[in-house]
Amino acid sequence: MEKARRRRRLLSRPQRILLVSKPLGPPWNDGSKTLVRELARGLARRPQESDDNRARYGAVVPIGVPSPRGIEPLRVLPGPLFGPRLALRLAVGARARLLHFFFAPHRRAVQVARAVSAAARAVPIQTICSQPRDFSEAAGLRFGRSVVVLSRWTERHLGAAGVPRDRIVRIPPPLEPPLPPP
Repeated sequence: MEKARRRRRLLSRPQRILLVSKPLGPPWNDGSKTLVRELARGLARRPQESDDNRARYGAVVPIGVPSPRGIEPLRVLPGPLFGPRLALRLAVGARARLLHFFFAPHRRAVQVARAVSAAARAVPIQTICSQPRDFSEAAGLRFGRSVVVLSRWTERHLGAAGVPRDRIVRIPPPLEPPLPPP
């Protein structure tokens, strides 16, 4: 009973969701940070909810780089995604209820993401932006409460590798409608 009451109270407040990828900024040659940039742009265009129940979104943005409109930046010095500086900044300064990670899973990144989520006392969500080299270890590389995939192919392979199917969520990226011929 107490757990349900705590959950209702938590969900009644605006939530801060931090989108964690390589720091957003040029060059835009990496699919995961480009996906986060486009997601941030889409969130900025969505109809505004009342301030009382509106989720707030943040993203990792290098110092000196403008942040996407509508996104609260978590300012960081340039460096690797899971280097000690960024991990500490996320664990101590994220102030988010949910950490949504965007990267191809590999052992070191997963260890850091688990530790950061626990230290920040945040719920981790994991989006696999590109397939792992080897799906045989995929079940051990899952750390998020849910694993978001972008294709049926990845969804099938994760399920076959032992990731519980009820933890896999497929959200295909939306495509812009084709432009009319000139």
